[in-house]
Amino acid sequence: MRKVLSGLIGLTLIASGCGTIVHGTKQELSINTEPPGATAIVETQSCVTPCTMTVSRKAEKITIKKDGFEKTYDLSKHFNAGATILGNILWLLPGVVIDAISGGAMTIDPVNIKLDEKKQSGILFEKGKTTVFEIENLWGKPIKISQNDNMMTYHYIGKVTTKNGIQEIKVVVNREGKVQDIQF
Repeated sequence: MRKVLSGLIGLTLIASGCGTIVHGTKQELSINTEPPGATAIVETQSCVTPCTMTVSRKAEKITIKKDGFEKTYDLSKHFNAGATILGNILWLLPGVVIDAISGGAMTIDPVNIKLDEKKQSGILFEKGKTTVFEIENLWGKPIKISQNDNMMTYHYIGKVTTKNGIQEIKVVVNREGKVQDIQF
């Protein structure tokens, strides 16, 4: 019985990589964005930044979404040399292969992403006159614009994105404040 038990324990150790045993196949991943409040998606999990989620060490990509911004990034990883190499000296190839397949040999680095500034077209109404302009880094929030000691309210109307950036939008508004024509 002792020989069978010893054999099973030995087989288990040979079939497991040391990095997998020491670090496991999952890890806590810290995710931060500037500005905060973006949705981070790794495999089938999501959270709102700043956040931490438990992910597979084999995960390759992270998708960040916020107010019309969506981009997928490669996750940065580094090799766990100590546990993987030293622990696998005894078992050599089987342990190294198991660590590589399971992801136990790797650690995913924390994610810190600065989102691209978002340019949006806006429209300002002033006594029958309409001005179209762009505002950078607005993130969909209304702002107020001061002109001649009067406060004018800005409201986001949308944007057109081209490969060269933001295209100007011309909006024609009648005296009642209703949109008559939009030209791109």
